[in-house]
Amino acid sequence: MNESDTCRRQVVPRLQAAGWDEEPHSIAEQRTITDGRIVPVGKGFVRKPPKRVDYLLRYTRDFPLAVVEAKAAYRAAADGLQQAKAYTEMLGLQFAYSTNGQEIVEFDYATGLEKARIDYPTPAELWERYRTARGLTDQAVATRLLTPFNHAVGKGERYYQQLAVNRVVEGILTGRRRLLVTMATGTGKTAVAFQICWKLWTARWNRPGEHRRPRILYLADRNILVDYPKDGIFAAFGDARSKIESGERQRADSTFVTGSHRELRARLRRGQLGALPRLLSHLSAHGHWTDGVWQIRIADSEIGGRVAGRAEIRSTDSGIQLERCRRKVPAPMDPLRSSSAPRTLPGSQALL
Repeated sequence: MNESDTCRRQVVPRLQAAGWDEEPHSIAEQRTITDGRIVPVGKGFVRKPPKRVDYLLRYTRDFPLAVVEAKAAYRAAADGLQQAKAYTEMLGLQFAYSTNGQEIVEFDYATGLEKARIDYPTPAELWERYRTARGLTDQAVATRLLTPFNHAVGKGERYYQQLAVNRVVEGILTGRRRLLVTMATGTGKTAVAFQICWKLWTARWNRPGEHRRPRILYLADRNILVDYPKDGIFAAFGDARSKIESGERQRADSTFVTGSHRELRARLRRGQLGALPRLLSHLSAHGHWTDGVWQIRIADSEIGGRVAGRAEIRSTDSGIQLERCRRKVPAPMDPLRSSSAPRTLPGSQALL
């Protein structure tokens, strides 16, 4: 049998038998994850073949757990393991599988162990192993982590965006007090920020653990960077939105608030914080933040001729704050890089 026969006759039936085709779990078959590298040729360009995963095992639609790479029956099961591991690393997942239809080889990035299996793990088994490896012992945290994306907006669902959103939300839910995401200009920083806010807002996350939605502050250094997302992708928040305007007070029921640095500093000087005294209490007059507030800082920074964006997040009981600005820096900045930091993604760095 060739690879297509192996997939159709042996791989899919065994994945279905393990429960991966039962809601809310799913099998994404032949999933393209990149459009292919663009290579300049003369005055034009050619596009290299896209990267395509044979099977992506998803615990929920927005939370994949494993990659399965299939090979023809006459080849060894381990022949596709390196390819499966490469895709697993790119997607930031934990489990990689390679098979020839009869035999299955598993690699677990949490333990670093490679072993042969006689069948595929069930979704419940793989989810439990993931939770153990990530220290997600609290059931409420695990449930909130699986809160679905907002698919109606049609943004923030590329593989690296999905990884950034899930890593940030996981860090927030587990009590991480500082997180940094670096993304290139044009790779969807605003969409990522929206999906992070949407998941936390929908899950009613807040640090005191009360049954209410979190308060969110989205800051930018120019009004256009506030108005465009507020009236565009963030319109999904509906009447919960409001903007810090000169001479106006904020509605007490606003949970998603936008504004510029200039207007915010003016209000601080005048003592006009409206309904946001606790949310803004840790912001200095110069726009610097202490460790007291959840902050997602989204910045466009020119680094060595390239432009990259940063999202910085800090935590306290008050809420979530997002800041967008633009500034030059002389060299790449990796203030949070450590041995436990996630892998670097093409066009994106998730330093969480």
